Amino acid sequence: MLLRDGEVTEQVLDKQFPLGMFEGTDYREQQFQLHREDRLFVVSDGVIDATAERIRYGETALDRFLRRTGPMEPLDAVRSLIGDLRAFVAGDLVDDAVVVCLDWLGPQP
Repeated sequence: MLLRDGEVTEQVLDKQFPLGMFEGTDYREQQFQLHREDRLFVVSDGVIDATAERIRYGETALDRFLRRTGPMEPLDAVRSLIGDLRAFVAGDLVDDAVVVCLDWLGPQP
């Protein structure tokens, strides 16, 4: 997911095997344009598919939450999202929930 100027968009990537799933897997490099101060989130399906009382966390809740992380440091954004998920499911998550947050500061002059 890409957060740019307060808007969240999905950064579509080619489907590839997860890192380390099969020994000897060749991964294809992918390129996309980033702007200074873009924020990237990598989230697993365990985040989007987290459920509570048959209600799925889903893309809409994730988008809304990611927009609010703009002023947070990346580590705080990750902690806050995991906390929000745990509160949503009212306890422990059933599936793994992986969240990575990276801020692109651009090339240094």
